[in-house]
Amino acid sequence: MSKGCPEGSRCGPAFWNIQFKAILNLDYEKQTKIDDVMLAVKAESIREAENLTNIEMGKIIRCAKNNKIK
Repeated sequence: MSKGCPEGSRCGPAFWNIQFKAILNLDYEKQTKIDDVMLAVKAESIREAENLTNIEMGKIIRCAKNNKIK
């Protein structure tokens, strides 16, 4: 695991790694970067950024539901 635990996390670093490993390792688009729980999308226009963000957020939401993360 190469990502860290957010400061003040109630679940602590070990539980963070277990809970969020699936989200951090999703197959994101090449113009998307994720670190801890910050999602950064690079695009040519606001509309494209919104579309890409919606795609990536959909992946995260499905993964979270599948892993019972709220």
